[in-house]
Amino acid sequence: MEKLKRILIGGKTYPFRIDLNVLEEIQEEYGSINQFERDLLGLHFRKDDEGKQVYTEEGEPAMFWTEPSIRAIKTVLPVAVNEGLAIQADQENRVFEPVEAEFIFRSCTIPYDQLSRMLHEEFRRCFETKK
Repeated sequence: MEKLKRILIGGKTYPFRIDLNVLEEIQEEYGSINQFERDLLGLHFRKDDEGKQVYTEEGEPAMFWTEPSIRAIKTVLPVAVNEGLAIQADQENRVFEPVEAEFIFRSCTIPYDQLSRMLHEEFRRCFETKK
């Protein structure tokens, strides 16, 4: 049985999971998994005054941090929660009952920067190789 991470929404904990199903939704919304991750973290490429990419002395793209993207959080949170609920329903051999995105958005009281870290931790987990 898969152990799912949980998140408090509206006084109740819900399972959440980022897997291939969720990555597909992210890719459809963003076009790029890498761009989504940068937005979720608030990481951006540095540009000069003419809009051209700036590079470090080592030849790497220069980057800077800002706040996490609410769009990135809103893209992944309801999909990850509903994926967790679907997995849990399968494990318990019962019918999957999805939760509306608007309920999640209105009821989640976790600060967005903490939410970004939680979602990024789960995002990175889905790329780990099992031994």
